[in-house]
This record gives sequence, C-alpha cells and structure tokens, in this order.
Amino acid sequence: MSTHGGKVPGSIKAPVKDYLTVDSPSLATAEDSSGVGSAANAALRHVTVTLGRELFRFDSFQQWVNKAQSWFMRSGVPSSQVLCVDATGRICSMGKQFMSARDRGAFPVIVYHIDLEPIAAKEVI
Repeated sequence: MSTHGGKVPGSIKAPVKDYLTVDSPSLATAEDSSGVGSAANAALRHVTVTLGRELFRFDSFQQWVNKAQSWFMRSGVPSSQVLCVDATGRICSMGKQFMSARDRGAFPVIVYHIDLEPIAAKEVI
C-alpha cells in the first residue's frame, strides 16, 4: 500500500505493519454559529486505526460495480467492521469515493476487516 504525504482528511499519514494513521477533522474542536461541529473549521488530528486481515480487493472500478455486493455478503463481515482503502491511502466508504478512486487511477481498493478488540486509545499529536 502506498502512502500519501499530504494532510488530506481521510488519507494515510504513516502506515506501519497492520496500522494506519489517518488525518481526520475533529468535530469536537470547532463549532459553527448553531453550536454544531463544523468540519470545515475543525483542526486535523491523527488517529491510528488497527486493521485486521485483508478480506479482498477490487482491482478495478468495474470489478467493484460487478462484485461488491456478492463479495461483501460472502465475507460474512458486517459493513460496520470493514475499511476500504484505495492505492493512494484514501478511505472509500461510498460510491462517489470509489468513482474518485477510478478517476484518480487509485485502484486497487483493498477491503480490510477492522480489528474491534478493545485497546487503550492513544491520540498522536
């Protein structure tokens, strides 16, 4: 998996073995006039995500279109427990993100099972 050096929300900062660090807007740190967190004004923070095993990968956008539904169902893993990461390290969780990966030439998209075993959370600053 390749790394992406920029600070783009949802991009990999520094993958290490079965971990990846993601720059993510912190909604708790910024509020708009309604008192609701505003992603546009939020500071980026680093979050480490523990990955489980690779479930499968989509080598092309067309393969995702043709096979996603059956492969996800066959995996037996709930969608809330997977993370799809494209070749540039961006997270793909909806169709428009897979289309963006296609347009940027960022396939394959690898589907990981998220390790949900509770561990002490550690924020990297």
